[in-house]
Amino acid sequence: MTNSYRASARVDFDHDAGRTGTYRTAPGDAASRISYADFAVALIDEIDSPHHHRTHIGVETR
Repeated sequence: MTNSYRASARVDFDHDAGRTGTYRTAPGDAASRISYADFAVALIDEIDSPHHHRTHIGVETR
């Protein structure tokens, strides 16, 4: 069985931010942002330890 999911930044990337080391998954919010580095970590974490299957998840900085 193939696990599939779709992840996206909840609204926009914070182009100037560095890695904070924290993120959370949640529904979209127009005020939320995430750095490219934190988004990459969220993707790798989900690949290494899948918690969401056949769904679309939103990711934002905590």
